[in-house]
Amino acid sequence: MRHAYLIIAHNNWMQLKLLIQLLDNRNNDIYIHIDRKAYGYNIEELENLTLYSNVKVYSVFKNYWGSYNLVKIEIFLLNKAIKCNYSYYHLFSGMDLPIKSQRYIQKFFEKNKGKEFIHFVTDIRLNTDIEIWRRSA
Repeated sequence: MRHAYLIIAHNNWMQLKLLIQLLDNRNNDIYIHIDRKAYGYNIEELENLTLYSNVKVYSVFKNYWGSYNLVKIEIFLLNKAIKCNYSYYHLFSGMDLPIKSQRYIQKFFEKNKGKEFIHFVTDIRLNTDIEIWRRSA
């Protein structure tokens, strides 16, 4: 079962390197978009950090917090990744780190093969977590 990890990054290159190394697995490929405004990183170094995963780094869009470009970047990375027909696509920020090992993650998805893990709510009144938060704020 193959996994594509889509990462949107803008700074903190040491953490991004750690994230790439933690995701390195023969079943994973990694697609990274780095904010076009960013500096201080080396694409070749990032693409050569792994032993098993293929890593592709792009820097096409300028990203601003909360801007529509974030959606454009997600679509851009998905379009790059869907060419390889993965079983699962995972969206990360460059500041995320997995809290479980690759062994655990791979076993989890094998056990839950074919299940989708996405959630959204179109009516805020249906999401009790948000209601609880709103009442406590």
